[in-house]
Amino acid sequence: MPWRRFLKWFTGIFGRRKSFRLGIYGLPNTGKTSIANRICLEWCGQELGAVSELPHETRVVQRMREVKIRVGGKQFTIDLVDVPGVSYKKDLVETHYATFLAHMSESEAKKRVSEAIAGVKEAVKSLDHVDAALVVMDATQNPYNPVNSVIIGALESRDIPIIVVANKTDIKGASPSVIKEVYSDYPVVEMSCIRDKTFEPLYKAIAKHHKK
Repeated sequence: MPWRRFLKWFTGIFGRRKSFRLGIYGLPNTGKTSIANRICLEWCGQELGAVSELPHETRVVQRMREVKIRVGGKQFTIDLVDVPGVSYKKDLVETHYATFLAHMSESEAKKRVSEAIAGVKEAVKSLDHVDAALVVMDATQNPYNPVNSVIIGALESRDIPIIVVANKTDIKGASPSVIKEVYSDYPVVEMSCIRDKTFEPLYKAIAKHHKK
């Protein structure tokens, strides 16, 4: 089972080394960069990237190296990798393009779509360069979105351990329990990047099997 492999991996990797590359994946606007910014600001004193209500604000892979995190008496170091949101090209060309047009000129919207398509390709390439992954989902949205299945499947095929993050639990109508049910094979962390004063539950999920 993925859960058992996750435990085995974390126990093993922390026993061998002190740092690893942690990628953050998910659909656009699930809060990936907001989570990355909170982590980097808390432990490095600076944010990683810009955020926006528009989809695909992050269109290139962003990295923060040597983020030293301490929780529960344990310390571990991650190279944090925040990747562009993953979408089908059809959604980008149709749905997201219309959204861009409402906020910018036609030429800017076309450029944004082109950059977003390139960003999705870069996100896929990054899968070969991470050791573990957070898959961030919007708890107000249907977790059965096929893109989530594609992301999970791509990580699984590479034996990359996964923590599912059910974000935006502060919003009315959020149903993190549905995400937990659908992805019961994986550790699921419920959180609100905006409301939560601490990310300790997320840090504990990552550090749970750390070996001193």
